[in-house]
Amino acid sequence: QARSPARARARSREGLGMACVEGAGGMPSPARAPSAGDEASPLEGVQALLSTVLRDEVLLDYVSQVICDGDTDTDAAWETLEPYLLDAEVAPPVCRAVQLQLALMLPPPSERGEQGAQPLGETITLSDLWQPVRVTLATVEQDDPALSVDSSLQYFEPAYRGFRERYGKLIHENIAGCWPGELQLLDACLSPELQLRFVRGAFGGKRPKRGLSDRAVCKLLGAWIPVLHGTDARNHESIFWRGLLIPGKGNELKVVHGARDGPGVYTAGLHAAWLSKGFCTERRMLICAVLRGGKLKYARDAIVVVDSSHVVPLFEAVWVEPSETEATPSPAPAS
Repeated sequence: QARSPARARARSREGLGMACVEGAGGMPSPARAPSAGDEASPLEGVQALLSTVLRDEVLLDYVSQVICDGDTDTDAAWETLEPYLLDAEVAPPVCRAVQLQLALMLPPPSERGEQGAQPLGETITLSDLWQPVRVTLATVEQDDPALSVDSSLQYFEPAYRGFRERYGKLIHENIAGCWPGELQLLDACLSPELQLRFVRGAFGGKRPKRGLSDRAVCKLLGAWIPVLHGTDARNHESIFWRGLLIPGKGNELKVVHGARDGPGVYTAGLHAAWLSKGFCTERRMLICAVLRGGKLKYARDAIVVVDSSHVVPLFEAVWVEPSETEATPSPAPAS
């Protein structure tokens, strides 16, 4: 059982004699981000993420340790974290976005100690966010001769719609305020290669069983988590066809904005839309999916995807201003 958060909060302060520490401008002091050559541990990733929403470093360390404890199941981990987010007055949409990003960092049950996490009951509403999805990673570039493209792509359309239905409201709640105007999520015209990548992420490069099933689509949806990517709007059409590429890796692209945390595709959690917004040249932003269990690194709000086949662009978020006809009242008739 997880210890009482309130009691743990008091004990941690008494034992360590530390007060709440804040960074410049009242923002939380960042946890140490791994350098470009480091392999970030789950604990470091969780600490980096929670440092964006929790101001007390003592509590931050305690909560991170509990979440990454091999003997703590996912339900107990969330029960530990939730009161602190409420104390910090973190908005509900941000809380849910943080939950999603945490799900990217949690290893499968077999890797969480000898006994692993306790299975979650079907009545737990967070199970689709927390329950790890077993994924055999495979890159799209390594074709499997046994893979039938036609039979695999039949899964794409229902999974694509399902992804939008599952996460559309949460995406809207977190990013709608980036610009004035009405937020619209536009479907992207993805190349067959990217559609196949989205399917293969859940099935490890193998051909899905014949016959479309709800269970298979659900597994596919559980393998991916929504993230954001900001870039020059002129690149969107090419990205929807070629995918998000790592500069210099088999392509002619060059690093434009630097690569502080090493080479990779830089994305942001839903709760950090401001980060992606800074790289947008128009009121347009990419909604992408990142593979759970993929090759990722974490730096506070950013998720660096080290393998470009573990991220897929899915939608374009566009902010539309009311038309001039609607915004401007008609002139009064001449008397």
